[in-house]
Amino acid sequence: MKRLENVLLLATAHNITKAYLYRLHRLGLRPSKVLLLRWQNSSYSNKIEELTTSEFSRIASAINSALKAKSLFTGDLTLSTEDTLNSIGWEYDTLTIDNINGEILITFLENTSEQYIIFCGGGILRKDVLNCGKRFIHIHPGEVPNVKGADGFLWSTLVHDIIGMSAFFMNEGIDTGDIIDTRSHLLPSFEVDFREMGLKAAKKLLINYVDPHFRAEILGSLFHNIPDPAYWKTTRQQHSEGKTYYFMHDALLPQAINKFNQH
Repeated sequence: MKRLENVLLLATAHNITKAYLYRLHRLGLRPSKVLLLRWQNSSYSNKIEELTTSEFSRIASAINSALKAKSLFTGDLTLSTEDTLNSIGWEYDTLTIDNINGEILITFLENTSEQYIIFCGGGILRKDVLNCGKRFIHIHPGEVPNVKGADGFLWSTLVHDIIGMSAFFMNEGIDTGDIIDTRSHLLPSFEVDFREMGLKAAKKLLINYVDPHFRAEILGSLFHNIPDPAYWKTTRQQHSEGKTYYFMHDALLPQAINKFNQH
């Protein structure tokens, strides 16, 4: 297992974390440190409550089969982050916080030796965290600068008929950091009719059980090709370029979701 010196993975309960862990482990890569964040009084859940257990199992199996056919599947995202870490045999530290921009996390980051932080979600990072002396690596579901902002996975699908991904070093803007790399994928063909399960369930499935595998592919590729982020070449974005999107309105969701029924 090759150790990624100077790299900390900032783990959360989100499925993005699990996909990153699986992908890096499969590539024989391991961050020098993993910090698992735990929120006080958190009720976060990846469960698709609109589906029965048997419905979810059937649909997830179909999704995973399609992703495996494209070599994009990373692993079982229904496991907790703790169970995922234990399954791959990685040690990790834990930190309980009440705010991802709070002093507890900032103090930890200021005192850790790692300079590069793999961000796995958990909130919008504000100025004080971003200016703590570290460089935050983020994978955004959309090719910047053309697709910035919220629901990038869905907007890429609706507007550009692709699944776009971007890796960049975060700054204080909305997806305006220096670009490390971008990817575009043809829309996969799932043996699933997302129209039958309702908009809320379909969106949750795509965001929580499809999107993370695509993010992990570009992240793994970056570290596999050049393990030290200090040698990554970047391209600066012009803040005026491209387009920033907001959360997709329910009126447009069917059009985006139906794209996955047409391939």
